[in-house]
Order: sequence, then structure tokens, then C-alpha cells
Amino acid sequence: MILGLALLVLFLLVNVYLVATGKFTDGETGERLATLEILGIMVAAGLTLAMYSFLYKDNPLFKFAEHLFLGISVGYTITITVHQYLAKQVYTPLIEPLLFPDRTDLTPRWILLIPVALGICLLARFIPRIAWLSRYAFAMMVGWAAGLMVPQVVLGYLYKQAQATLTPFNSSPSFWANVSTVVVFFGVLSVLVYFFFSVKQDGPLKHISNIGMIYLMISFGATFGFTVMSRISLLTGRAMFLFRDWLHLMDR
Repeated sequence: MILGLALLVLFLLVNVYLVATGKFTDGETGERLATLEILGIMVAAGLTLAMYSFLYKDNPLFKFAEHLFLGISVGYTITITVHQYLAKQVYTPLIEPLLFPDRTDLTPRWILLIPVALGICLLARFIPRIAWLSRYAFAMMVGWAAGLMVPQVVLGYLYKQAQATLTPFNSSPSFWANVSTVVVFFGVLSVLVYFFFSVKQDGPLKHISNIGMIYLMISFGATFGFTVMSRISLLTGRAMFLFRDWLHLMDR
């Protein structure tokens, strides 16, 4: 607690110094930023440091920033849901024509009663006696999602993979393109053999299966590396914000 209070006081002193020395200026015009914009930079810097304080250990500053982030995220999501879905897709086309029957330009879309009823059934999950009604809504959602995603998965993954696998080895004038075709072919074949559990894998099948395992490890490693690089990119962005926009130790 003492260390957290000391860091909080240090943060406030740094902000006072930055404001007193006129660091918060527009990089193009040189004019002082608006007060609300300066406060926004300070709050963003404080919350960023509070989040990264978890690298030391769990502490009240991190918990405050975490709870604040979750609360704002939930509130933002609820607001977007109300304005983008309930207002535009339920109130305007269905309820507003019923409230203003004199307006001839408004015609209620009765077909929307079906998704509205299904949405109400989802809320029945919180009432034990009628919780079974939510099964119909969930069944519709899962069926719709499966019917929408299955063709996309088949075309985007299975069809493209099969097309790349069946490409002739000498279809390109480029030597490395032909090598890539051979690598893809043997990769798909060996990975399929690796997951073929109906036959005992020994002899040639075992060697092909081991090659498939190597392909899988390379794929998992590349995926993990991409994830790490994306996280490093986020860290770099926040560090640039702290050193450039807040402390002004870097040029824009």
C-alpha cells in the first residue's frame, strides 16, 4: 500500500511538471492542447501504468484499472446493443409504427415478432420454471450459425487446401513455387496419416506420421510466434504513447 501511494504521488508530480513546463502542445501548430485532451492523456497514461504494474505483482492499482476496464467495456457494449439493434431493428420498424398509427409512412414489420420472441425466450433462462423455453432460441442460433459457417469453412479451408494439394508439381515456371507445391502436398499427406488411427502405425506409416508431427509442430510454432509478435506490437504501441504523447521524450 505504501509503495502504491508513493507511485501515485510520483505520477501526480510528473503530470504537474509536464503541465507547468508546457509539454502538452500540438506537434504541428505548437499550441497548447485543450484541457480535456490533456486530462485524457494523463488518465490513459495512469491506467496503462496501472495495468502493467501487474508485472510486479497483483496490487490495488491493477485491480482498479481492471475493474474499470471491464465496467466500461460492458457499458459500451450495452449502449451499442441498444442503439444498433434494439433501436434500429426492433423499435423503429416494429414499435414506432404502433405508437404513431396516424403516420402513413410507417408500416409495422410483423415478421420481426419471431426474432423478438426468440430473444425473450433467451431471457427465460433466468427463470427456472420456464428455462426450457431458452432451448428453442439456442437451437435456432446454433442451427443458423452452423448453416452459415459450414459452407464458408468448406470453401475457405477444405476446398482451398485440396486445390493447393492437387496443384501439379511443375505448374509454375518458378523453381521455388514448385518446391512449395511439393512441400504442401507432402505436408497434407503426412498430417492426414498422423491422424489416421484405424491402422497400426509402424514401418513406412510411422515415418510418414513422424513427418506429419513435424509439420504440426512447425504450424503451432508459427502460430505462437505470430501471437507473440502481435502482443509485442501492442506493447510497442503503449510504450510509444507513454514516451511520446505523455512524457514527450520522443519526437512525433
